[in-house]
Amino acid sequence: MPRAPITIVVAEDSAIFARGLAELLNAMPEVTLCEVATDRDTALVAIQRHSPDVVITDLRMPPTGTDEGLQVARRARSISRKTGIIVFSQFAEPAVAAALLDVDGGAVGYLLKDRVGEPTDLLDAIIRVQAGGIVLDPALVDALVAHQYPADDPLAPLTAAERDVLRLMAQGYGNDGIADRLSVGRSAVEKHVTAVFRKLPIEGGPESNRRVRATLYYLTSASPGASA
Repeated sequence: MPRAPITIVVAEDSAIFARGLAELLNAMPEVTLCEVATDRDTALVAIQRHSPDVVITDLRMPPTGTDEGLQVARRARSISRKTGIIVFSQFAEPAVAAALLDVDGGAVGYLLKDRVGEPTDLLDAIIRVQAGGIVLDPALVDALVAHQYPADDPLAPLTAAERDVLRLMAQGYGNDGIADRLSVGRSAVEKHVTAVFRKLPIEGGPESNRRVRATLYYLTSASPGASA
């Protein structure tokens, strides 16, 4: 039985970018574009009307041009817990990514507009977020890896291998994907993941929630003045 297309609402105030994104999405048989909104308020109306599987929103748009994308994300999740959120931005901001991940946990993505080179990259992110996963632009995560952790940082106890695992976890990879990228066995990855959960410490609750909380530690640790 064919899978139903993933329904999408786009919130983007740049007419040129919105038009291009709409054309891209309309060419994908795997998705259905329900509506394109140009500001926060019309986006919220569209989300209420369609209850989409995924919302793709710009970070900064009218009325204030600050954090409307996060406002849309929070409101969308309150309207429908199943709705995935992708913030599509020009700006790589760890604090924003941390706030996004804190929107009821999971099913979120943060992509940089100038780094999504192929339609398949966007489609892959949509599918992963709609399935409940986390997708962070590698450029954002790589910038965090370069961060030097002070002694009082919650990530200080992690080994280099554990940080590598956490970096890929933050990009949304599961244990098999992490094992492939680090060229190690799944059992080694599972051991590192367990150590990360214990050292942060975030041992309780479902593994999906612990992965979100681990990613939050990672992002807030790299954000000046932030705390997990």
